[in-house]
Amino acid sequence: MNFDYFLSSPQGDRKADTALLASPFLISLTEHHSILTLGDYFSALKKFALNRPKLTGAESIRIRSEKHGALYHIASLTATLPEQTLKLTVSSALSENGKICLARDFNHIDQLNKSLNLPFLPAVYAIEPIAPETFPGNLSFLMVLAEWFDDHHEWHLTKNGQEIMLWDHVRGNRLLDQTATFAVFRQIAAILTQYYDVPSARQIHPWHHAAGDFIVNEEDGDIRVRLTTARDYCRLSLPFRDSGDSPLIALLFFFLHLTIRTRLDRVEGVDAPVWAAEFAVPATVTGFFEALIAMTGRNQIPPGMVDSLLTMLRSCTPAELAAMSKPLLNFYNEESPHEVAFIADHLEEHSTNLHAALKMINPNA
Repeated sequence: MNFDYFLSSPQGDRKADTALLASPFLISLTEHHSILTLGDYFSALKKFALNRPKLTGAESIRIRSEKHGALYHIASLTATLPEQTLKLTVSSALSENGKICLARDFNHIDQLNKSLNLPFLPAVYAIEPIAPETFPGNLSFLMVLAEWFDDHHEWHLTKNGQEIMLWDHVRGNRLLDQTATFAVFRQIAAILTQYYDVPSARQIHPWHHAAGDFIVNEEDGDIRVRLTTARDYCRLSLPFRDSGDSPLIALLFFFLHLTIRTRLDRVEGVDAPVWAAEFAVPATVTGFFEALIAMTGRNQIPPGMVDSLLTMLRSCTPAELAAMSKPLLNFYNEESPHEVAFIADHLEEHSTNLHAALKMINPNA
């Protein structure tokens, strides 16, 4: 079996030659490992691939390093088999914290895929610790093999929050038009809502546009959004716990939380915070209610709950929506204190936008 190694970049794939393989391994966007090389990383990926029955019989495997994050390192495997070409993704963690998080992600994704059978999270196939013979001491990676969402790309809001820049290394980075941008936010809201469990108030959390959690496929104006991970699936410490644990009140706070968090990104995913423009609110509201209607049809929501929620929300003034949302700031202060002031600065304007969007929505149309 032949193996080839590449690095992904906006300028195109770069083949990993001897000099590049000897370079230090990136453990974050800016930090190198003191011992490991890029060659060690590819060696670990090769060993992991050779252990996979799914790849048995491959004539060649192309391994491409895609990106390095704070916790995980992402690579793609393209295997040429006798009857097909198969592309998969490998997420790797080197730090102990990264390994704990990756194992947790694997379990949550696997359980959600089995229990809900929704098409938005990747299928996960294998998890294994890998320590090639070349590794010094007790160093090892934890690696996860998963489905690769072909031609799906990371994206981020422009500085003014008006547009989405799609990071497409194949066809070129490009701005999405208004219709496509609306569709991205609508689908994100619909995806997160469909994973929300009404009886228990459990939900996928945390997630963040800045982390690249949602990826986008754009083809001739058609948009498809997928979610790359599920870091946790839990009930949040939100204000509804003071309201008798009513499923309707819990859903109300999930909705308010969703409309705020969908507006938050960072420039290029790492720099200053960005607040999505007004379009994000009707897009999120539309996606949320579309998902609730679909969930009602699957008997995941009691009859009448959608109408009750919408009636409750529409009865609120912008000031009342802002007042209900303010307790969320305490939660955000615990979760991401560096972002809470930025969110608070936009809350009044957001509540006005939300009030207008709720007046326009017709979920049964």
